[in-house]
Amino acid sequence: MYPVERCLGRYKHTVRNKAAPEGSIAEGYIMDELLTFCSRYLVNAPTVHNKPPRHQDESKGASKRIKLDMITFAQAHRYILFNSDDFPQFRTMHMSR
Repeated sequence: MYPVERCLGRYKHTVRNKAAPEGSIAEGYIMDELLTFCSRYLVNAPTVHNKPPRHQDESKGASKRIKLDMITFAQAHRYILFNSDDFPQFRTMHMSR
């Protein structure tokens, strides 16, 4: 029930006529629905529905920490070093040793 209460609290803040708060809450709800409906058809305007994500991270799952022994850590380090194209300067530095 918390999301409903939060939504109603937002509509209560839009009340302008204290004598008839029900009408003002209804107007606020209709205005919110109207703006949401219209914003779905705006192509180049930034709205709530077409904003880019806040985090540009490509990982989708939850991460967890694990403890590796030195041999497994060295194997993982070499695998990333030799199979990723993001670290060519480190690869040449490692190969020269």
